[in-house]
Amino acid sequence: MWHEQYICKMMNKKETIIHVLEKMDLKSEIDRDGDIMIHYQMKDVFIMAGDDSDRYVQAMLPQFYAIKEGEEALILATCNRTTREVKMAKTYVERSFRYVTATCEFFYSDEESLRQNLIHSLKLLGMIRSKFRNVMDELSED
Repeated sequence: MWHEQYICKMMNKKETIIHVLEKMDLKSEIDRDGDIMIHYQMKDVFIMAGDDSDRYVQAMLPQFYAIKEGEEALILATCNRTTREVKMAKTYVERSFRYVTATCEFFYSDEESLRQNLIHSLKLLGMIRSKFRNVMDELSED
């Protein structure tokens, strides 16, 4: 146990995240931007480690919804409500105003905290599309 903790202290943040994902039986790869990509519940999820100066991590489900012309106000209201109702997750319209993306952001203290936060974030991102769609349907009925 102490040996593994020592090895993790020697790794940078990205290496530590990959190590924890492997222990969770999740295969990861590094994309062309240097982000960690995993396949989770038939979705591509990206884990952004950022720099090693802090223990902040962002998990992202990019472009899970394509915005159609004329539904911009509905989508903004849906993002707002979904973000309020799903704790720790954010849904937002990308700058291009063509897609909706979801993120979960967290700080971790040690390897176990990182693992628990990754598990929670992946579960949230796994269900966010359904929640978003349900909220959009409810707001469309109003």
